[in-house]
Amino acid sequence: MKNKRILVVGMGRSGKAAVTALVDAGAFVAVQDSKPADAIEPEFLRLMEEKCVAMFFGEKPSDMSIYDMLVLSPGVSPRLDFIEDARAQGTEIIGELELAYRICRGKFLAITGTNGKTTTTTLVGEIFKAAGKDVCVGGNIGRAIAVDALEASEDTWMITETSSFQLETIIEFRPVISAILNLSSDHMDRHKTMENYGRTKAAIFMNQTQDQYCVLNYDDRPASNLQKERAAKQKWSLSAEFRNWRLGLLHWQTE
Repeated sequence: MKNKRILVVGMGRSGKAAVTALVDAGAFVAVQDSKPADAIEPEFLRLMEEKCVAMFFGEKPSDMSIYDMLVLSPGVSPRLDFIEDARAQGTEIIGELELAYRICRGKFLAITGTNGKTTTTTLVGEIFKAAGKDVCVGGNIGRAIAVDALEASEDTWMITETSSFQLETIIEFRPVISAILNLSSDHMDRHKTMENYGRTKAAIFMNQTQDQYCVLNYDDRPASNLQKERAAKQKWSLSAEFRNWRLGLLHWQTE
């Protein structure tokens, strides 16, 4: 990222984390948000004035050709007109999750699904901590993952809750382990169809290789059907029917 001209779009939690990470990595950073400057926190505004080469609050940049890359916050639609203009000019467009992956030396474990992501991510983080691992828990849960990305070592596990909005803007992102918990209708105003929504969720494993792992919920048909294009080794959760059968068998063997 050093010396690249990068526009960060959206000044929510992810956008602020992206700005900090990019400046620390030596990039020339500009920021854009639909809110006017007087709606931005004064302290954050002063920080941006110190760190950024340009700010566009309540307005769009007039010249998108000057940027090497755009980094979008999850809440920003990648189909906004000025973003489409940048894409048409060949500008690389990524999200904060992709940025964190590129600047991080740690190993990613990524969890997605319509429901239960936060609980599962939190529990997995606690399991890894109890096992004595160096762990950062973040993403769509509480803390933007880019905050810790630069400080992570090769031994750090980045336990990451990933939303469909974050997965829309990945390119190289490749977790060592991925998981899709379930899939039901959600965010249709953005994804339009269940097919698009499922395809976006499936992006979590699109770059994985044969020596990596994906966990899919066998009890959830829409989630389990996403396995068709998999490259990673597959690990299935036991179905409820099989679990009950196994428990019955164990009970019978002990009598």
